[in-house]
Amino acid sequence: VHLRRRTLTFMQRYVLTPLLNSFIWLLVNVFFREVAVVGKDNIPKRGPVVFYGNHQNQFIDAMMMRAFCGRSIRFIIAEKSMSRPVIGHFAKLMDAVPVVRPQDVPSTPGEGKLVSSNDATLRGQGTRFTTAVRTGDVILWSAPDKSEKCSGQVKEVVSDTEVTLTRPVKDDSKIETPVNWKLSKRIDHSEMYAEVYTTLKNGGAIGIFPEGGSHDHTSLIPLKAGVALFTLG
Repeated sequence: VHLRRRTLTFMQRYVLTPLLNSFIWLLVNVFFREVAVVGKDNIPKRGPVVFYGNHQNQFIDAMMMRAFCGRSIRFIIAEKSMSRPVIGHFAKLMDAVPVVRPQDVPSTPGEGKLVSSNDATLRGQGTRFTTAVRTGDVILWSAPDKSEKCSGQVKEVVSDTEVTLTRPVKDDSKIETPVNWKLSKRIDHSEMYAEVYTTLKNGGAIGIFPEGGSHDHTSLIPLKAGVALFTLG
């Protein structure tokens, strides 16, 4: 088993990865007539480094970064993308690190109803928070005059009918009449962070698109907390 794993690692590092890098470079240079890289001299040739990028194209962004930064990058990629026929195969060849995103995990209907909110406290009726909810879980509900779902992360489960959130409920999300609610369970990212820190400790490079997904907006969308965690450790 160990010999087979070593052989696969050798093949990936010295055969498949160089071929992939050449293919990406060729593809990008055919697609774009000219690419200007500003500040390339600031990129360390060796040692740990984290590359952050905006994400307006699911395929091109990663290829551009890998083709022109001069480093072999391990990208953070949505776990569900790893099972897709084309992108998943390329991601595995690049030794990408899979991450489960909150939006990819289905929420479950909660028992009972939320009846009121006061600052960072939610109160329910017919709820069983002590058995159904854990610290770090996210509670979702709808507000009458708001099209988007309201949400709050649980800081403490006080009782079956009361929880404390990490932040106060906003004015446009306050609960004044009984509403249904859903629960999104906290995701354990410990394995993903372990992979990232091990890569950086060994002098490798990590690539991440901190917006959390590709989009067609003309400006950045809110960044995920992982960008700070990667940098600060």
